[in-house]
Amino acid sequence: MTKVRRVPWKNRFEWLEVYNMLQNSNDLAETEKAAQHMELWIERGHCPPAVEYTCRFIKPICRDPYFFSSQSNSESGTNLQVQYATSILRFINILGEVESEKSLSLNARALKIGLPEWVVNTRHQISHGSCLPSLDLLRISVDSLLKWLKVNYWEVEKHAMKDLILPDTAFLFKDKFSQLLDIYVHLHEVSSKNTKLVGAINSQDIKEKVLKLGQLQYQLFRQEIRTWETTVMPSVSSVYEPTQLVKITILTTIQLVVRTIKPYFEHETANATEIFVCFLLQDGVDEDIDTRIKRWQPLLAALHAKGRFPILLNRMVDYACNEQSEYHKHAAGWTILLLKSLLKRYKAQKNLTSYHAIVFHLQNESSYI
Repeated sequence: MTKVRRVPWKNRFEWLEVYNMLQNSNDLAETEKAAQHMELWIERGHCPPAVEYTCRFIKPICRDPYFFSSQSNSESGTNLQVQYATSILRFINILGEVESEKSLSLNARALKIGLPEWVVNTRHQISHGSCLPSLDLLRISVDSLLKWLKVNYWEVEKHAMKDLILPDTAFLFKDKFSQLLDIYVHLHEVSSKNTKLVGAINSQDIKEKVLKLGQLQYQLFRQEIRTWETTVMPSVSSVYEPTQLVKITILTTIQLVVRTIKPYFEHETANATEIFVCFLLQDGVDEDIDTRIKRWQPLLAALHAKGRFPILLNRMVDYACNEQSEYHKHAAGWTILLLKSLLKRYKAQKNLTSYHAIVFHLQNESSYI
């Protein structure tokens, strides 16, 4: 199965430019240019550790007269020792972060991926020795690690990498979020007909939409650490499996839809709120306001909890003030309703604050009795 990763370079051609620069290891200008490109990638984020440590290794090399005689007065030997030692230590320590290899010693892990044992021993001397290894040993170690990275990352990636052009993310977001709201409305309609379980929904079209709920999750990612790479994979809960969904009640499914929608409000505020406003205005124009507010109350509460209510209110006011809009009066009704609900919430919070103040006062009074 092909792995898809988010990377900081624009395309394969940009990556190959840096790859080719690194092949000219005797050309200081080309090597420095490669380091600059890699630093930019690191700043952008999602940079593979192999690229990051290639950059860490070649930066001091560019200032080392051992590799480039023109740099004879560039850096002191002590500074180079510290920079090489730090880079080696951090690189080897990556092996200790691989969860699946915790049972193996650091030397065993290094042996497993083809790292020379003497390089790992150099790391131990850096970490636990009374003084740093000699500059010559550190130079040889860095050179050996760069060769390892070349074979195990750069050459492998050169043949494996392919550009993947993803669909427009804004379009995908709008489409998925709209589908979620559509499912939400359908579930309320089904619930009003006393249907209890998802599996008992008569409309095959609605049932199919509900069973695809897992595909509409907001793209939350978890990272899996591999030896020197980071693989990004979507996090999916088993509760969204169609075989599970058909067994649960309509009410529970509505709650699951609300839970699925919440990250959209949190991560894509403006777009989500705009789409939500459109659904509110288009839904149930002929119904009484109490029916509409009961239907949408869980999502309105979720929007309020995320601090997005002012955005919703502003958009409603925009529609209400636009007399050319077909939803002009409907938006005005929603605006009044939303303002009343905010006022009611404010009064409740104010009364609660007053209640806490009275309790606090009585507790203080009782301490003197």
